[in-house]
Amino acid sequence: MSKVSVNPWLKVARQKNPPYLAECDQDIKLADFYNLHIELLPQPYFGNVISAKVVCLLLNPGYSRTEDIVELDCRKLQQALRDNLDSTTS
Repeated sequence: MSKVSVNPWLKVARQKNPPYLAECDQDIKLADFYNLHIELLPQPYFGNVISAKVVCLLLNPGYSRTEDIVELDCRKLQQALRDNLDSTTS
């Protein structure tokens, strides 16, 4: 019997307000050294990783204050990020 994985980002994608943090990651939120930006929607991947012909693995991305300004002011970008996290729309 195969184990079915549940996308932990589905609930986060449907949240209207921060903090944006998957339930499975709640325990690390309190760790100061992680410096998580949970006011922004997470971007763990782009596109449908199940049907992709190629998957590129990268190191952790950087962060700049510009990301806050762009994401928080752009509803279309916010919706695109939510759609990306919600595998039912891919």
